[in-house]
Amino acid sequence: MVGVETKKHTVEDYYLFMSKLGDFFEYADGEIFSKYGDKPLPADVIDYVLSADFDTKDFTFPIPMPTRKHQLIASNALFGIRTNLKANAKKFFVYGDGTKVLIADKGTYRVPDLAVTQKDTEVFDEKD
Repeated sequence: MVGVETKKHTVEDYYLFMSKLGDFFEYADGEIFSKYGDKPLPADVIDYVLSADFDTKDFTFPIPMPTRKHQLIASNALFGIRTNLKANAKKFFVYGDGTKVLIADKGTYRVPDLAVTQKDTEVFDEKD
């Protein structure tokens, strides 16, 4: 069976894509994923969003969203971690949904449901 070749997109494409549709997307290996999906978005959809012809009023592509169960688990986990780190509040930041995390050695951007960082080692991307 012949594999389907996928188009690779740049980090700049990823940021432009998010500026048009919001922060519900992740970037890995040149592909853009819905945060809640397991497959990359089709290249033709990405190209349309990146084009000058794009209009959100005409955009009907279904983008997966979190389930109620997913949101309950994520919020309970965030509360539990934040509560357990309270004694170390001066050492750690706890972030909820919407925080982009760059995995620098892979050039991958993920948007986890929660993230914990050490305050003294945290680095911010100037694009955010």
